[in-house]
Formats: sequence, C-alpha cells, structure tokens
Amino acid sequence: MPTSEYIRKRALLEDQIPLEQMTPDQIRRKDARDRKRAARAEEIRKAQEAAARKKEEADAQTLRQWWEVNRKKLTVEERERLVLVHGEMLGWVAVMDDYVNGIDGTTEQDLQDTIADIRALVAEHGLCDTGFLVVSKFWADKPLFEAVINRARNVPQFRADEVFARYGCYTALPSHIFEPFRAKFCPECREIVKYTVGTGECNMLPSGKTAADGVEVRKTPCRRCDAGQDQRFREAKEQAKKKLVGEGNPSRECRRNHL
Repeated sequence: MPTSEYIRKRALLEDQIPLEQMTPDQIRRKDARDRKRAARAEEIRKAQEAAARKKEEADAQTLRQWWEVNRKKLTVEERERLVLVHGEMLGWVAVMDDYVNGIDGTTEQDLQDTIADIRALVAEHGLCDTGFLVVSKFWADKPLFEAVINRARNVPQFRADEVFARYGCYTALPSHIFEPFRAKFCPECREIVKYTVGTGECNMLPSGKTAADGVEVRKTPCRRCDAGQDQRFREAKEQAKKKLVGEGNPSRECRRNHL
C-alpha cells in the first residue's frame, strides 16, 4: 500500500506533467487533488472573512458603525426588503406621534381606521423593544446582547428586536411610540399582544403567577410594570426614545431613514 510520502512525491511529479501527456489515472488523481485544494482554499477564505467581520464588530465604536458592519452581511435583496419595511414602520411612527400630539388634522373615521391598521400590525408583527439602546455599545456587552437575541428568537412578541439590534431597522412598531398611542386611543389594544410569563421587569402577572409556572399566557404585564412604578424601566424607555427620535418633534425626526 502506498505510503503518504510516496503519494506526496507522486503528486508533485504529476503536477508538472502537461495535461495532454497524462494517463487517465493521472488525470483522475489530479482532478481529485484540485478539488481538495479548492475546498481548502475556500475554507481559508471563509475563515479569513469571518475573522475580518469579528474584527470589524469589535472595532465598532458607534451605533451606526455597528449597524453598517452587520448590513454588509446581507444580500442586496435582503437589504432592500429591510429598507422597505423599515420605511413603512417609520411612516406609522410619524402617524401615531401626530395623533398623540394632536396635530394629525384628520377625522374621527380616519382615527378609527388607523387604530384598526395598527392593531393588525401589532397582532402580526409584535412590537420592537429598543430599551437595550440605553447601554452604550450594547453589542459589546455579551450577556446583554445574548439575552436580547435569545428573547427575540424564543418569544414571538419580541422577534423584531434582533433585526433592530443587528441592523437598525424596524420590522415592527417600536413599543415606546406605540404605548403613548395605545394609552390615549385604544387601551384595549394591549390585549392583542401575546406576553410570556417571566419576561416583564418583575416577572409577575396580575393573577399572581410567576415565571416558575412556565406557561405562555394572553394577559397584560403585571400591575406594577403597567402602572410605571418601576423607575428604572421608565427611564430606560425615555432614554431609548430620545436616542431614536431626538429632542425635537419625534414625528419629524422619525421620518429620517436610519439607513
């Protein structure tokens, strides 16, 4: 049986033979070697690209840099689709904020139609919770980032959070914009959102159940969270809102496309 050294030397000799002078066995062996070499080269290329991406992620100092690093990983079609959905959500953000600020200039029927559309959006897509933005360079905080991603992947209500955290694009209405609109025009809208036990600030529900019950229920968050008695939670929401829409008129600022 040929030794590895014999095979190595044979390959070196065969690689120097012109293709037209090779025997069928030599051509077969050369083709196999070329495939292996191409596969190894591809593995090296992918490893180098992955290392370069990790370095870019580690070097990202601002939110925009972090988002741009991740957007490079998307295909043209994926990015265009995100731009389209993001623009649609920003349009709804402006509409809701105009209603909350009383500058919508519409009729009662327009308001009812808007409420119905927003209910449908929330029922289909959930909400986007941007509270993690209060942590500077949240992507570098591994426990926090993993918690955001895991919750987004395991709780349908928060699936839009991962997209926003990675790419800065809304694929659902931001919760800090939805809540003032809901409170003013459709308090019952909260019922259309599915919450999971144990995902609230205090892990309690009105019924007294806790995360230990381990069941998904269709209820509102606990009274303490709903009443806004958790000061840290309220401050996080407010800071996230300021970070996203600025200090000026939110409806105008939100029209800017983050992309």
